[in-house]
Amino acid sequence: MINLNWYIRQLGIIHPEKLNMPILIIGAGGIGSWTCLSLLKLGCKDVTIMDFDTVEEGNLGSQLYNEADIGKPKTQALVDKLFLLSETEPKVKNEKWTVNTSLRGFDIVIAAVDSIEARTDLFRGKELKRVPHYIDGRMAKNEINLYYVHMRDNDSCKFYEDTLFAPEDAIEIPCSERAVIYNTFVVSGLICATVAQIANNEKPKQETIVDLRNFTMN
Repeated sequence: MINLNWYIRQLGIIHPEKLNMPILIIGAGGIGSWTCLSLLKLGCKDVTIMDFDTVEEGNLGSQLYNEADIGKPKTQALVDKLFLLSETEPKVKNEKWTVNTSLRGFDIVIAAVDSIEARTDLFRGKELKRVPHYIDGRMAKNEINLYYVHMRDNDSCKFYEDTLFAPEDAIEIPCSERAVIYNTFVVSGLICATVAQIANNEKPKQETIVDLRNFTMN
């Protein structure tokens, strides 16, 4: 039973009763952990998060973990925190995504993975074709790229395919410049807003680029 008093300030924007669609987040790091929290706070009721990593000290500055979580599986550490913050919790899959991982039954898949190789394998794999909606959040330094793909639309798929590139063409970024907390908040908010648009039968933008150094968006 939904307590609408929790969502009274958003009812004119997105009603929680529209947020029943099954959502899978692949990755529980800087993008995935905050996105999971955002979706639960929005009112999404069927969220699954998949990751096989454990929490490390270097995760604490930009991910939803604290020192007591070091060494725990990320999915396990998330469950307790998310329940405290939202009084609900996601379903979890403490496993590594592979090209053979079934995506059957999900309406939205969110890629919150670490590499262009993983994004390419996910998008080109046969399983993603079962899913109507695909969202990919990327961040590097102070730039965020968000992509939305309607998997039943050939033009939408072609647009996204053109954003993929060979791993050797990736720009080398020092480990100390790969994630900062304000990036993770912005990208998780954009993903959450895209989910709300899907639920409202609106058409999300295929590409959103945010430059947080110069405060521009297009």
